[in-house]
Amino acid sequence: MTIPMIYRSCLNEFSLDKALEDYVEILKELEVQDKQKAEWKEEQDQIKEDKLRNGEKYVAEKREWPEIKPAPFVTNEQKFVICIDTLGQDRALSDD
Repeated sequence: MTIPMIYRSCLNEFSLDKALEDYVEILKELEVQDKQKAEWKEEQDQIKEDKLRNGEKYVAEKREWPEIKPAPFVTNEQKFVICIDTLGQDRALSDD
């Protein structure tokens, strides 16, 4: 009896290197996005303060920030075959 086993593996140095590079890029992008969020919040706070000072109604502006996700891991296809032999005993295989 043989069972083919085919799967995608990311267990290699190239995949690790790419994942680490991606992680560093994501950290940089998140830092930039956090700065932009802080600046936007300061602007909104200033607008709110100005409108309340002038007696106008303030409606909070909604802004959606893009979600920063890591790239998928670099994988390569692995192919194996699992073989089971009864060694000529001509009997059924048990679940054990």
